[in-house]
Amino acid sequence: NISEEYKQEIYGVSQFASSKYDYIAPKYQRILNYHGAHDIGHAMQNMNLVACSSFGAWNGYTQDSSLLIARNFDFYAGDDFAQEKIILFVKPDSGYKLMMVTWGGFTGITSGMNEHGLTVTLNAAPSKLPSSSATPITLISRQILQYAKNIDEAFDIAVKSKCFVSESFLIGSALDHKAVLIEKTPDTTILYTSPKDEILSTNHFQSTYFMNDPVNVKHKEESATVFRYNRLQQLLSQEKIHTPISSVSILRNRLGWNNTNIGLSNENTLNQLVAHHSIIFQPEKKMIWVSSNPYQMGVYVCYDLNKIFASDFDITKHEHVYEKNQTIAADSFLLTPAYASYVYYKKILQKLQFTAFKTTLSEAEITKFAGSNPEYFDTHVHIAQYYMNKKEFVKALPYLKTAQSKTIPRKEDRDKIVKLIETCNKEL
Repeated sequence: NISEEYKQEIYGVSQFASSKYDYIAPKYQRILNYHGAHDIGHAMQNMNLVACSSFGAWNGYTQDSSLLIARNFDFYAGDDFAQEKIILFVKPDSGYKLMMVTWGGFTGITSGMNEHGLTVTLNAAPSKLPSSSATPITLISRQILQYAKNIDEAFDIAVKSKCFVSESFLIGSALDHKAVLIEKTPDTTILYTSPKDEILSTNHFQSTYFMNDPVNVKHKEESATVFRYNRLQQLLSQEKIHTPISSVSILRNRLGWNNTNIGLSNENTLNQLVAHHSIIFQPEKKMIWVSSNPYQMGVYVCYDLNKIFASDFDITKHEHVYEKNQTIAADSFLLTPAYASYVYYKKILQKLQFTAFKTTLSEAEITKFAGSNPEYFDTHVHIAQYYMNKKEFVKALPYLKTAQSKTIPRKEDRDKIVKLIETCNKEL
């Protein structure tokens, strides 16, 4: 299911992989299988691995009418993973020059743009559990970026490709001066065009074809995807005219519907403080802005593909390849006590999870942890689980009741809290 071209590339990269993990599998087989990580994330959505948001705007929705694409790649595999990213520029033996945001050993594409101003960003869609092998989604998007210069060619590649999970490809095209969604399942591929000069994507299908699909309907009812879509729509309608800077402001927004505080990391927000990267494209200008750490809160670094892809570009003659005067400033939130509290929250959370709630915290630490992210339901659930692990059900119950009063995006989390309350009541 993987072309010889990409197998050779993955094999070449794998020769420089660490020997530390050879006990899992030989280097090549290991790196090859890593390319299915995004797809595996679909099957494990209850682990909150995949919750991306993106939008495209053009004509009357942007300052100069040019096409603008913005996205948060909220694929979470731990904070260490989110800290490491590579901006990769590729001049392949065949096809078009392209750039992508990636990480060590990964040649697939989750976010990227080619020399024709065609962009691809991925948004996970509801899937059934895979029943057979196929091509990883990120290698399908790599093929689109490398061999398509417009929407028709991108759609043709998507139709011919076999996948084993469902996906929404947000395709932006400088040549077509618009953005569309390619909604793809293992069985069907649909081109969705927005009725406006603006298109949004979270983690559900929008086309008429998939509107009443049972898997799609269930996912919309039980996950955060519709809440996040509506919040994105609300923020976009407030801005009216979009620029790279205004788009960054939207992607960084940490609040819920009508700017309510629903806790940091809540899936109903655009900025869940889990993003591997965030990116802005201006396809017709061949300009790109990529976020730096932490998450999408650091500066957005600008790259000009007109310069980098020019035939006479010599990287050895440049101190750096980014456009220093086009940098978008870091979020001032990073300098606030609220962010310092969130850092403490993550520190204690990781301690609790790493020890399966068997660590020992002082009452002062518990109080500080509860106040470090008080509006987030899961803060109180974790404290309750800590006490339940110690058989202190009287102390656990109030925290579960508090959690129940907060905004809880997923049905499975609401059900989990009900079961934990039932367990506490039985033990009292």
